[in-house]
Amino acid sequence: GSQYQGTAVERSDLDILIQTGGSGRDATRQDRQRLVKDCKRALQVELQQEGVRIRQQGYDKADKLTLTWLGAQRLSVDLVFYTTTHGPLPARGDENKFQRYPDVTNAVILFKKFLELRHALPLVPGYKIEALAKLCVRADQPNCMVNFMNPEALGQASHALLKEAWV
Repeated sequence: GSQYQGTAVERSDLDILIQTGGSGRDATRQDRQRLVKDCKRALQVELQQEGVRIRQQGYDKADKLTLTWLGAQRLSVDLVFYTTTHGPLPARGDENKFQRYPDVTNAVILFKKFLELRHALPLVPGYKIEALAKLCVRADQPNCMVNFMNPEALGQASHALLKEAWV
């Protein structure tokens, strides 16, 4: 069976992407970081085409992109991509430790869902960006970090947004 049972991308082409992209059991830390970098680069290109200002920051366990919409509200959003899939790595690689934690594949799954959501929204000028901002920013916490490790939460958010978008 698929290693993503119960997620929206069960048995999709992502299985192949991830097996070849290096976030399976035998993947090294470098493989995982490369996979996340690829996702981030693609996302940057997508958003820059829509006039979103992007700043990048890297730190211990995560890579962060800060997106800024220069509209009336000047909204900033942090997207966090985890590059160490299974928590902090020990100095001498205890690979068995990896199996006890969620995999970075979730980051890739959510990245893909994120782009799918954007392309599914109506082509109204500015609307996609507003909807993205709503997806990323909770009203109670304007500068919250979007954790790309929770497919269920993003799935719910995207369903709500799509429903709203077509009303």
